[in-house]
Amino acid sequence: MNIFSSCKIGDVELSNHLVRSATWEGLATEKGEVTDNLVSYIDTLAKGGIGLIITSHAYIERSGQASPLQLGICDDSNITGLKRLTEAAHKSKVKIFAQLNHGGCHALPELTKMPSFGVSMINTSRGGQALAMGSTGVKNKIMMFANSADRAIQAGFDGVQIHCAHGYLISQFLSPFYNKRNDEWGGSLENRMRFLLETILAIRIRIGNHPIIIKLNVSDFIEGGIEPEQMLEIVKSLENSGIEAIELSGGTVHPDGKYNSTRTFDPSCPEEEGYYIEAAKKYKEISKIPLILVGGFRSYERISQILSDGIADFVSMSRPLICEPNLPKRWKASRANNKRRAKCISCNGCRPTAVSGKGLRCIVYG
Repeated sequence: MNIFSSCKIGDVELSNHLVRSATWEGLATEKGEVTDNLVSYIDTLAKGGIGLIITSHAYIERSGQASPLQLGICDDSNITGLKRLTEAAHKSKVKIFAQLNHGGCHALPELTKMPSFGVSMINTSRGGQALAMGSTGVKNKIMMFANSADRAIQAGFDGVQIHCAHGYLISQFLSPFYNKRNDEWGGSLENRMRFLLETILAIRIRIGNHPIIIKLNVSDFIEGGIEPEQMLEIVKSLENSGIEAIELSGGTVHPDGKYNSTRTFDPSCPEEEGYYIEAAKKYKEISKIPLILVGGFRSYERISQILSDGIADFVSMSRPLICEPNLPKRWKASRANNKRRAKCISCNGCRPTAVSGKGLRCIVYG
């Protein structure tokens, strides 16, 4: 399989197998509105030759906001601004999906001016305490995901991604670390999956044949959380759900976790690329759902091998595209023996720039 061969996710045609993995850009307004800087950011990514852009986690409800200057998709008033993002991508003939998210217990009351509610009562990453949602609240969140998916399609997005990873709301339902409920939404894995399956169904009813993909943890990397064996059971249960792809990731925003969604590592060691390759191999043994694999990919050769070996159907990246948004175009134009690895050194220095309100920016290469 060639990186730059045409391919599909559902009925959506992509020019190549490279995906920009959703990353919080920190470029929206305080009300979650699209800004000129965010439009420019998407425009630059699209011009760089990526096959698919997945936008950063957009909150489906203001009380679910988990990051400052985070994109919102919680109200019909957001649609006009979101159209600017899809138009920027489509201008370069690049497809774009909206990632839908709710912070759950990791929402930030200092931003939302509301208490945070999780799957169960839990001490939060900020030292406070999140309350447990009631059954009515749980069902309302499912409808909010569906409403937000509908807005995404109205805004011109080609599909949606449901964020089920990194310790946010749906990840909290799936994970025994977070989910201590004893009703129909907790306990057994079947019950813990109920929220996700009902959310997929509610979204499908609203958006028809537009692709639905999910981002799922291989492992929470926290004691008592999801492990690869449980991930595989979740994937088996999703086989007949009608979703078009799964992106495997890992980690949690909880401070007790070993890893969050990004890691620092030695970029001079190609063997460190692909944190979840072994899990991906097991995934492929039990599922026909197309696989998008993220996890520290930096070299053309490593990505090409992953695709050629059938370990994944697509490879997604984020940090390399922050410092080098034209990376796909550079690789495509380079001679076979001169496809220099991405400049990114995996230092995570780009994150503080977003926290500071300046938006994602590589501090090494500008």
